[in-house]
Amino acid sequence: MHLNCSLLNRAMVLVAVLVCGLRVDASEIDFEVGLSDSEQANLALIRPALVDEPYTLARIGSGEFLGYYMNIEPGWDGLAVDRPQENVFALDDAVEVALQRVSFDSAFRLFDIDGNELLSSDGDSHVFAGEPESEEMLWHEHLIFAVEPGVDVSQTYSATFRFVDSNGVYADSEPFTLTFQPVEPQQCGGGGCGAIGMTGMLMSIAGLTRIRRR
Repeated sequence: MHLNCSLLNRAMVLVAVLVCGLRVDASEIDFEVGLSDSEQANLALIRPALVDEPYTLARIGSGEFLGYYMNIEPGWDGLAVDRPQENVFALDDAVEVALQRVSFDSAFRLFDIDGNELLSSDGDSHVFAGEPESEEMLWHEHLIFAVEPGVDVSQTYSATFRFVDSNGVYADSEPFTLTFQPVEPQQCGGGGCGAIGMTGMLMSIAGLTRIRRR
């Protein structure tokens, strides 16, 4: 599937700030890819500080993805600076890190920001790309998390990934599992976050993720 829509990723962060009433750094709402030990060359997931699981997926009310439940947040950042106080360390800028599928629940799907399906089979990988938003990042990219129409919204849906380096500089990360909750309109309160069009989702969905206090 393909969307033919060009969207500004920075708008997602701005909308999140407006809807949630928070001022946050990208590292507090996006996944980061870095190293968990300065002496061990293993890739690691650094989870967002301000986003908790399960991640909300809003129902799409029009267009090619009618009935799907989708979200583009959190995004993905390659870490370019060490944070030794947090035991988090930067990647070399020569690496080519990819997101690899380990296993998906049968209803779960992953798309790029243009609506092209990614990681359709176990073992498939997607190399991260995208213009970084600051000098602290090597790349910044949004992907679309989704579950198919007609799923049981009382259930959560999971996807298990790992990070791999196609240049062989770093060892694979440990597998990690992300969990997602489809949300219907009546579950969103006055904001009506469920039945929306794709463009509306992409421009407002950042505010629908579950926020927790640090």
